[in-house]
Amino acid sequence: MMKSKPRSNIYVNLPALQKLGTMLIEILDTFQDIEFWYAENIPGNSSRLRGASFRKIVPRKDDKWWLPIPCALPGGLSDKSRKHSIEKRDYANQIVSTLTSLPPPSPSSTAK
Repeated sequence: MMKSKPRSNIYVNLPALQKLGTMLIEILDTFQDIEFWYAENIPGNSSRLRGASFRKIVPRKDDKWWLPIPCALPGGLSDKSRKHSIEKRDYANQIVSTLTSLPPPSPSSTAK
């Protein structure tokens, strides 16, 4: 009978992973008075969304059908909202880079 064994490097990196998870949640919590929203990508819905979207609505084929469509008022985002969104995007990208830089499990920890 095989017994599963957690990756040993998870225990070493757990405090860092918890901290990075908390940082991502903090980013989401800062989006309270937002000037944009997301609409579902439902076939036949594009005419309703076209006036509210800040990008050209292109009907998706089967690939990436699950992605919502970002929408904003016709004038777009204010400078303050645009700056906030860019800062948080860059911050989240730094967190993702940190996560991807964590060492992979050693070959001995993945063996039976």
